Amino acid sequence: MNQIQISNVAIRQISDTLYNLTDLHKAAGGNDNHKPAFWLRNQQTQDLIAEIEAEGGRAAEVVHGGKNRGTYVCKELVIAYGMWISPAFALKVIRCFLEAQGQVSDGLPAKTTADDRTPLRQAVAALVGRKGIDYSTAYGMVHQRFNVGAIEDIPAGKLPEAVAYVHALTLSDDRQPLLDGLDIERLAVTVYYGAWALEMLDEIAVPLKQLGHPKATTMHTLWAESRGFLRHNVQALRRILPALEPDRAAHVCGTLDRLQRLNARFI
Repeated sequence: MNQIQISNVAIRQISDTLYNLTDLHKAAGGNDNHKPAFWLRNQQTQDLIAEIEAEGGRAAEVVHGGKNRGTYVCKELVIAYGMWISPAFALKVIRCFLEAQGQVSDGLPAKTTADDRTPLRQAVAALVGRKGIDYSTAYGMVHQRFNVGAIEDIPAGKLPEAVAYVHALTLSDDRQPLLDGLDIERLAVTVYYGAWALEMLDEIAVPLKQLGHPKATTMHTLWAESRGFLRHNVQALRRILPALEPDRAAHVCGTLDRLQRLNARFI
């Protein structure tokens, strides 16, 4: 089943041929005057349903109960519903179906084909099934991560990254993480200042020892015994980098680069 989206709203399906009218209404803007019930009572709609069924087609089906409850209609009725709402919305519907079939309207080149995006749709379906969220929420997470309005806008080169991102969400632990990106960023800054302070501490320890200061040995000991812990923290921060949001990762990288320029002896 190929999940379709119109105006960034995922349209639920109960087969490859029937689509949820409530989702279509939402995609059209949710205007009260465009409620599916009004359209279904229209005589022209009833005549169209009768004609489809007379040809042996499956025009509509009502699902009672469950998260997928609602009225589902065939593709021809989806287009008719779109025309009833407005030509602009009908055009979106038609282009969506054409694109899903691998066809592209003149002047509207697709960045990727429907087949290209199949792994991403499958990954989203797995995420929805695993986490119990709806398709709109799942696709919204992808849109936000890649700063696009629809998965059709994701460049071909970014699709593998998008699939990997959704798989990571599917396998992730639902519990609240102990540290977020900002926490990691602040931890990196703390490590940097700690390393800087320890280096200065050891430098000061030498002349203080020559002056016979009683704390000189303690200062050198603090530097010597802390090196291993700071080295471990630097290595841990480098391992965490791939899991951070891009902007947080860039900040942590910058801090680690500054730390490298300190020429701290434990790095």
